[in-house]
Amino acid sequence: MVIAIRSFPQWRARILATKQQYAIASADRIQTVVDAESFDYMRANATHYFTFAAVGFAGFVFLLLYSINHHLRENLWLALNFAAIAFLRVIEIAPVVHLWMPMWLEFSIWVLANGLTPIFLIEFVFSFLKRPVPWYLRLVEILGLCDIYFGLGLPSPSFLNWVSVQGTSTAILLASLTQLLMLPSCFRSKLPEMRWIGASVLFITVENAARMASQIGLPTFKQDVMWKGNDIDVRGISYMLFAMIMLIAMTFRLRRIQSRIREIEQEMAAARSIQQILIPDRLPSIPGLTIESAYLSAQDVGGDFFQILPLPQAAILRAPRHSSSSAMGAARGSRLP
Repeated sequence: MVIAIRSFPQWRARILATKQQYAIASADRIQTVVDAESFDYMRANATHYFTFAAVGFAGFVFLLLYSINHHLRENLWLALNFAAIAFLRVIEIAPVVHLWMPMWLEFSIWVLANGLTPIFLIEFVFSFLKRPVPWYLRLVEILGLCDIYFGLGLPSPSFLNWVSVQGTSTAILLASLTQLLMLPSCFRSKLPEMRWIGASVLFITVENAARMASQIGLPTFKQDVMWKGNDIDVRGISYMLFAMIMLIAMTFRLRRIQSRIREIEQEMAAARSIQQILIPDRLPSIPGLTIESAYLSAQDVGGDFFQILPLPQAAILRAPRHSSSSAMGAARGSRLP
């Protein structure tokens, strides 16, 4: 018996405008043909999956960076965004490598990854800019959740049919464009890595916005190019470059923060030493008087100190002093009038 075999969905072949013929073979050679076709598919799309695998690894690294410094929330949002992209590629390649998963799991990953992407993008931008998210961009985040709402089969009026089909793609398009808000601060910065961030943000924004625009029917340029039988995925390359540049830039930024923290710790240690010299460690002994002292600064080091000086005729001069600066400046500025 002779049958026609096709081992995986051909959606990428349609995107690339390439024809994939059915393989004709006898029933006992089904697995051989399936394996050969899967290999050809992986070879043609090697760039696509390699770049997104690198993006997924970068997401893991950004999560580690966030665990080191929780104040840099942009690392968290970048990690979540890259993880969502990587999971989408997993469910894309799963049937090709025979990694079958339940339909509900595949559908859940697809809906959640797409629906949450606008939130990840917008929160990343405004965490990077250290500004609150405007209310109208909150609406864009809500629009991105349309896939989740309609995926649950919840009721909706007929006039929301367009939202159910194009809502999430539109939200991702608008969220991608918000990354352009980063460009002024990137290109005005004196730090060289900030200019690299600006260039990578511009590249990935143009490419990703163009892809989302094509999904909602707007005219745009072609993002996938076939070269000698290989798919040169511009989107994957743009994401990988963006991830690499952001990773390098954030690493430099973290190193600068840690270096500054070490400098402050050294200043504080020097200031404490100076302060200990100024505060008397032995109080004068005066007949008829019991003198006690205690000093506890509100912070690690302060500018307050005192001296107790015996004077003639059994008088005592208590000389408190305060310096209005802090840390090293306070300790250096602490002196008697």
